[in-house]
Amino acid sequence: MQKKQVQILSILGLILISASFLFVSNKANAAAPLKFTSISDQTIPAGSGIGMLILTNNPSTISLVSAPLGVSFDSANNNLNWAPTLQNIGANVITFSATNGVETITQSIIMTVTDPTPTPTPTPVPTPTPTPAPEQNKKSKRYQNFRKENTRSHETKSRPTQKRSISEKYSSHD
Repeated sequence: MQKKQVQILSILGLILISASFLFVSNKANAAAPLKFTSISDQTIPAGSGIGMLILTNNPSTISLVSAPLGVSFDSANNNLNWAPTLQNIGANVITFSATNGVETITQSIIMTVTDPTPTPTPTPVPTPTPTPAPEQNKKSKRYQNFRKENTRSHETKSRPTQKRSISEKYSSHD
């Protein structure tokens, strides 16, 4: 606590007036130091837009100090807008300053821009058809050969036959 005493003397005609005033200053009641309250590092994909409201803890004038190409800042509304492109992929620094007439501060944020192209999903590899064991191959080939032979013999035997009576079938031929 700080005390100051001031005396004022005034002579009006024959009367002398004296007054004392005591001014008390309590630094605990003084305004808090100026600081940004609403900005932080961000990560955004290229091609998308971002809008941020930039605020401080005390009334102040905020301005944009430095930024990548394409960043706009509306100082009347403390609004930052940006639509980063593929050329901005990586870390991008944006710096602001604020002043309240007594003090001036600056703060930078990092805007990390990422590639918007999705990572391709690998194409599944088809499962190969199992090859039969060698013994199965032999059986299969035997069966196929059997079928071919029977089909051929059936084709050759499929001539029209005449009906004979039983006696003719069993009669001896001379």
